[in-house]
Amino acid sequence: MMTVAPQTKGLHRTFFTDAEAALALLTLFLIGARIFVGSGVSIGLVLAFVLLPLWVPRLVASRAGFWLAITAAVSAVSGVWLTAVAAQDHDTSQSTLIATTLLFLSVPMVAGIVVWAQRFVSLWIIGVTYGLGMVAAAVMRPSIFAENPWKFAIGLPVAVIVLSLTLRSRRRLSDMLALGALALVSVAMDSRAFFGVFTIVLLLLAWQAMPRISNKRMSAAKVLVWAAAIGVTVYLIGTSLLVEGYLGEDAQARSVEQQNRAGSILVGGRPELAATAALFVSRPLGFGAGTIASPSDILVAKSGMQVINYDPNNGYVENFMFGPTKFELHSVTGDLWAYFGWPVLIFLVIAVVLMIRRVAVELARGTATALLLFSVIITAWNLFFNPIYSSAPFFGLALGLALAGPHLRFEESPWREQSRNR
Repeated sequence: MMTVAPQTKGLHRTFFTDAEAALALLTLFLIGARIFVGSGVSIGLVLAFVLLPLWVPRLVASRAGFWLAITAAVSAVSGVWLTAVAAQDHDTSQSTLIATTLLFLSVPMVAGIVVWAQRFVSLWIIGVTYGLGMVAAAVMRPSIFAENPWKFAIGLPVAVIVLSLTLRSRRRLSDMLALGALALVSVAMDSRAFFGVFTIVLLLLAWQAMPRISNKRMSAAKVLVWAAAIGVTVYLIGTSLLVEGYLGEDAQARSVEQQNRAGSILVGGRPELAATAALFVSRPLGFGAGTIASPSDILVAKSGMQVINYDPNNGYVENFMFGPTKFELHSVTGDLWAYFGWPVLIFLVIAVVLMIRRVAVELARGTATALLLFSVIITAWNLFFNPIYSSAPFFGLALGLALAGPHLRFEESPWREQSRNR
């Protein structure tokens, strides 16, 4: 029998490992680029399904990843079942069913592929690759550049790329300078939410870098209290700056109007939350991933918005929130509940606990990175204030970073290290 020399085995292992790493990065890039071939099916998602045997075992290797996968699968089935139930008194669309289900499943897919890719390459490479994919998606859709390119197209992808590059340097000062620049650009480009998120991440990194009075490590629970205090402080100060006009006249006008109307910039800025609450009370089980809103659903949503003194009879509700093919409640939680019902809420609880726990632990250790903090905080914001379509890429990245192991110091595959040791 012919034997294979150890050197040849090592070369074979290196080749297949490098090929697997390239596939993982290519998949992340293509998912981020969102090159659709029809009904919400993209080239990246097709490749992810083909490579499912490679990344799913990495996703379900941890308890949190296992339950994320289970609840995601149950939620997808729930979306189909709710659509069938709603078909008795609603119009339904098979293409919408496919598109919304794939959109949701892209979240655990990205998380699993990030964990899989981290076996071969550093997290900063993963972040840059995924960010470049999202930039490509924006560039291929020039229409979204018309109003505010930074706010609606390239701001967040650029942030992912920049914070991934500073992750490579492993210097807190690089992270802080980058975050300060991103926050200033957000002010100049009239993006209040981005400014707030970048500021919170910057303050958390600064707090993490401060010397402790005691040598004892701070508990994760105390870290969360401090993080919440920083978030509330930024909101209060930011609200004051907005209302006083320090962040621009346009932002001031919108903020004053929203505060006067609803008593809060958050509530006034997102009247869709009131519509979601009214729909939840009216139909708590949800509607289904392929269900089209009925006229009675629209009336229920409008009544909820009127409670916070918002005038819903302006075309926005009919044309954007409840167009001919979708529910668009302008929050990840609202959208996913409408599509998939209660099972997806369990998925969200697991995801939130996972992300918060990882952030708390890393902050307590003094090892939290700007990329991790940014992706988790922007996802927490999106849960209540941004639709699932624009939020899914960052949601998947945040989950992947939360599930990934410690940042590894290698430029080559662990397989190569093992082969050398042998």
